[in-house]
Amino acid sequence: MESGITAIICSKDRPDLLKEVVADLLKQSVFPDRIIVVDNSKSEENHAVGESEAKRILGGNVPLTYAHDRSGLGLPHARNVGKQYAKGGIVLFLDDDVLLDADYTRNLSQFYKDHPNAGGACGNLRQPADERLSSQLRILFGTVFLFDGLNPFRVLPSGWGSHPYGAAKTGKVDWLSGCNMSYRKAVLDEFDSDEKVPSQGGGEDRDLSFRVSRKYPVYVVAECKGIHKMISSSRPSLAEMNKRALYGNSYFYKKNVKKSMLTHAAFWWSTFGYFLKTFIQILLTNCGPKAEQIGILFSSLSLIA
Repeated sequence: MESGITAIICSKDRPDLLKEVVADLLKQSVFPDRIIVVDNSKSEENHAVGESEAKRILGGNVPLTYAHDRSGLGLPHARNVGKQYAKGGIVLFLDDDVLLDADYTRNLSQFYKDHPNAGGACGNLRQPADERLSSQLRILFGTVFLFDGLNPFRVLPSGWGSHPYGAAKTGKVDWLSGCNMSYRKAVLDEFDSDEKVPSQGGGEDRDLSFRVSRKYPVYVVAECKGIHKMISSSRPSLAEMNKRALYGNSYFYKKNVKKSMLTHAAFWWSTFGYFLKTFIQILLTNCGPKAEQIGILFSSLSLIA
């Protein structure tokens, strides 16, 4: 049985994780038709190790395209590079720290057959156990300050997207989680990832999927399960990640949200709340030199004014 799915894995300087996610795809009850790796590592050694390990693991069982992206332009650019190699059907973007349950691709393929109107879809992934408490606290705090909400996969009047976990059933949503988002290739040909959105925290997945959702329905598929391990290696510091998130939401709001007095109030209230949340995190966690991290956070103010 062919899945009709091309899996695109974007990876940067994490060859061990890349090896794990490639091997995991061979555990699927239905293999993807092709795997495309876009490696935008800084290290030439990681480029070489990543490619040789991917070829060794797949052993010809699934066709592999290994693209070396040395542009340094980030994840949105890597996604745009990857989609150029996809031939048709369904394009599934995977982070290198995602592991899928065995029937993920089978269920995703069946979903698209059953929903010919669907432009895109993502799975209902789990969080690591040690992230769940902090996630619940974020949801509660974010609901008050309008940068998160009780219902997942919604774009809020402030521009922020509510958390991408815990969907009770398959249904239409406003945005898709980039760690496992998919689109029909014909739909993806109409939309590029916006390379002005900062990588790793800036919300490029929300920007792309929300734009798609305004023309084609996008869904969360409850039967497509897995785990997003949320590995922090090769990622920016806490303050830098949240600086990118603040700027990314400012960019998203200005670009995508229909403006009113209420949405302006929601945007600035959420910006204050997110800034406060990050400031508290810096004070309470071991995230590096406090003064340096606070300085990075305050530098975000000039980007969102």
